[in-house]
Amino acid sequence: MEAPVDATAAAFMVAVPVAVYLLALRLLHGLTDRRPLETWPILLAIVMLVTAAGLARVISVAGSVLLIRVVAALVVANYVYRLGRLRR
Repeated sequence: MEAPVDATAAAFMVAVPVAVYLLALRLLHGLTDRRPLETWPILLAIVMLVTAAGLARVISVAGSVLLIRVVAALVVANYVYRLGRLRR
């Protein structure tokens, strides 16, 4: 038996685990990494994830998931960029 799922709920089913993962990753890096890490990029990414999920009715679930992927890629790019700057 299948239950219908709203488009916004489906997008949040993707965005919430990604947000929790990013937050947990930030906390773990904060405990184990000696380099100073800032929290604002992760918090900004979480806000962007929730916004992308909230737009699912407007841009479709596929578009919302695509935006979630882009936000996650930007977080990784930001981390790599900052890591390279700290090594100099």
